[in-house]
Amino acid sequence: MIMKNGMSELSMLDFDRNPVWYYDQNQEVFFPIESLHELIESVDELHFRAEFVTPTGDIFEGSVTGMGDTAISIFKNDRWYAANKLWPDVSTDQINALILDCSNLLVRSVKDFFPLEFSTKICRDPYIDWHGKFDLS
Repeated sequence: MIMKNGMSELSMLDFDRNPVWYYDQNQEVFFPIESLHELIESVDELHFRAEFVTPTGDIFEGSVTGMGDTAISIFKNDRWYAANKLWPDVSTDQINALILDCSNLLVRSVKDFFPLEFSTKICRDPYIDWHGKFDLS
């Protein structure tokens, strides 16, 4: 697989420019996916731009990994906060940090943060945006 323009870290501006990224675990680099003809090892290594809504109505930008059933990332205050079902303790710490860093949020506890509703924001042919729910449990 030959991919160009790899990056070690992404921001929301990168997702604005290209809403789908592939993470190469061997190189530890993200590559933009510019067509469906690019060969990837697994959909689980794709990161899709997404919008998240908490049960209290707080809205965040970020990304879902794969189909959004295992891991998400939220971009707020110029940094990433991650949640992964495989690492619930670390995820709880990350979401606690997000809540502490954002005093204007309606949600005030990790318990009330989930389940998050998400919608992908790819908005490009031939992709089809989808939505779902993410919960740590």
